[in-house]
Amino acid sequence: MDDFCRQETIEMQKKTTETQIDLEEPRLTRRLVMKIAGASTLVGGLNFATRVAGAQTLEDLCELAQLDVIVVLDQSGSMSIGSPTRMQQAKAGATALVNALNVSTDGVHVGMLTFGGEPGSSDIPLFQPLTGNASTALGAISSIPDSPSGDIFTNMEAGVQAGREELSGMDYSDDIVASGNYRSDVPKIMVLLGDGAPNRDNNDNEDPSTFSSLGGNDPSEEANAAKTVDGIEVYTIGVGLNSLGQDLMLEMASEPKTSHAFPNVDVGQIEATFEEIAADICPTEVEIDIKPGSYPNAINCNTNREGVIPVAILTTTDFDATTVDPSSLRFGSPSTVIGGGGATLAHGSGHIEDVDYDGDVDFVGHFPVKDAGFTDGDTEGVLVGLTESGESLAGIDSVKIVGKCQ
Repeated sequence: MDDFCRQETIEMQKKTTETQIDLEEPRLTRRLVMKIAGASTLVGGLNFATRVAGAQTLEDLCELAQLDVIVVLDQSGSMSIGSPTRMQQAKAGATALVNALNVSTDGVHVGMLTFGGEPGSSDIPLFQPLTGNASTALGAISSIPDSPSGDIFTNMEAGVQAGREELSGMDYSDDIVASGNYRSDVPKIMVLLGDGAPNRDNNDNEDPSTFSSLGGNDPSEEANAAKTVDGIEVYTIGVGLNSLGQDLMLEMASEPKTSHAFPNVDVGQIEATFEEIAADICPTEVEIDIKPGSYPNAINCNTNREGVIPVAILTTTDFDATTVDPSSLRFGSPSTVIGGGGATLAHGSGHIEDVDYDGDVDFVGHFPVKDAGFTDGDTEGVLVGLTESGESLAGIDSVKIVGKCQ
């Protein structure tokens, strides 16, 4: 720990509160951002949706993940089965995903494409490039036919290739030209839904096949390349698949399979499955402690505008705080951070310290008050960032604004 950080920590720990605290009330610090999209969640005895003012709900915090997400849907003829059709259910699921992630210019960008084509036509009937405009993404979903018709093949490999190209900017696909809207510094997600075994490929039958019965139609090699070469996190959804198709979906998905592969989904559960994926995509919940050793967490917006706020990310049984990427961290009021702003580390890369005296080490960083964007009515502080492996994280804790913010 450098001398500045050490002095800040000592002074912070010396502070005593002048506020009378009702011991009957639960301690409000270290409350979590829960990974449940679109739901009211009880945390620390309070409803999360009511603890963040205005429109700053859990869905808004999911926006902070700053992800590029592409949805890849099967548009073969069998997607017209049922009433409502499988495609209608898939469209409802994709719509739920876009709404849960709260697509925005500074947050999550979403692209859409479908795979399946008639003889002599493109195997990618629809391609909507990555966009930060939710209306554009939802419009693309709406334009997909509810009942695909005709002699439409299932070229899942083409869908994965096109998704790889749009997420990475690399030239993989003969069916699309990447828009160039990808962002190299954010995590990449592909969500793929299929309802039948692939029966067409991209004329590369010489490729080795994990599933020999599929021959060159096997898309798993393409999916594995997406994961290992492009660093894309792959989620798969299988509808109405036999055992071979289910095994294929398991192979294509990222680890852990339990949260990334849904190989045997009932058609009526497609929308709920997309919602579950949205919850998993949202930032990992972490425990934070603003001004550790102090409560309430007083922030003086007037006299301490040039000061810094210490914030600890706690190591728990579920999260190792030493894996945090310090350069990715942003801290401030919910509205400021949700808007893409917030304070970054004031100096250095933070330091490691056991702030809660539980025997493991936590991460502590100091953030300039003037960049945090707190206003007189704020009662929460939010911290977001990434781990060294690129996993999004978010945490929330209470604050007490002292003085007049200017």
